Amino acid sequence: MPENWKPWARYKMPKIVQAPRTYLSEEEIMKIEAFAPEHNSTTYHVKNAFLMQFYVAGERISDL
Repeated sequence: MPENWKPWARYKMPKIVQAPRTYLSEEEIMKIEAFAPEHNSTTYHVKNAFLMQFYVAGERISDL
């Protein structure tokens, strides 16, 4: 194959538009803390895991 053969050269990568980052306010975190799902439900465990990640490490949602 010749070195200058570039079948992908006619394709242009779309510009990546960075979405503005949004953060939870203190009021929103308080609402999550006050939320009381049924004990041992999936929502109960998700809430606790989210709050643990939020307070302990501030990790990304994908790390959760």
